[in-house]
Amino acid sequence: MMYSAQFWEEWYKSRKDTSTRVSVTTDHFHVVINPEKDGSMFNSTSFFRGENPEQVLQEVIAYFRDKGKSFTLTTRDSDQLILEDQLLRENGFGLLGVYNFMVADIINLVNLDTTSQLSIRKLGETDLLGEDHLSIINTCFPTYFPTIDAASAYMKQRISQVSRDEEVEVLDFGAFDGGRMVASASSSYLTTLPSTVQFSGASVLPEYRRQGIYRLFIGARARDAQERGKSHVFISADQSSSSPIVARLGFRSVMTMNDYMYELDHNQ
Repeated sequence: MMYSAQFWEEWYKSRKDTSTRVSVTTDHFHVVINPEKDGSMFNSTSFFRGENPEQVLQEVIAYFRDKGKSFTLTTRDSDQLILEDQLLRENGFGLLGVYNFMVADIINLVNLDTTSQLSIRKLGETDLLGEDHLSIINTCFPTYFPTIDAASAYMKQRISQVSRDEEVEVLDFGAFDGGRMVASASSSYLTTLPSTVQFSGASVLPEYRRQGIYRLFIGARARDAQERGKSHVFISADQSSSSPIVARLGFRSVMTMNDYMYELDHNQ
């Protein structure tokens, strides 16, 4: 059941949010609003079902406009309501990326390792707000975090948000070359999926890529998950980059997700 697209679609629909974000689910879409932050990365929607995609799309746009928020939109190939790329672009959306939703058994990942001089360890708040980690965020996601200050503001908000969310525990990991952090990744333990852990993809400085760091992170996080009694893992992997990597490590794709961005000032 865990490997079926239907299982994951129902899980998406049932999610609640106990942080400062506002989560609303209707018959046709699910939205998340963050009152504390503007910008599309902090506000999102997913579509589910409906007979008139364009009408539902206009409902969503009106909802976010009323809140004064830009947002991202996710479509999945398992949905009964599938929004065509042309329709979204005609309504002001830009494609951010295409992702494979992938799953694997923890037992098949715990022995993953590679010969490396880098070390992996868990990160604390001081590490997360340190110069090395903020530089990784700024370098790997310049569109979202064009400056170190922007990366710092995001990380402070994330730490605060996670501390208040009763449904998830997030553990961050760093890869170190001597005393310097050169990559980071995270695991999320969700109370709504007691046997499962979510891995977030690794962010690696350009000069350290293609050195097996992604594999190191998968193995280290799998061992941590196994110690906590977890048996399954899921990950949203970029179709053009990390998806082929995790497929070689034993993950299988359950569904494809397209992420789009809608900026509030479109047609204003």
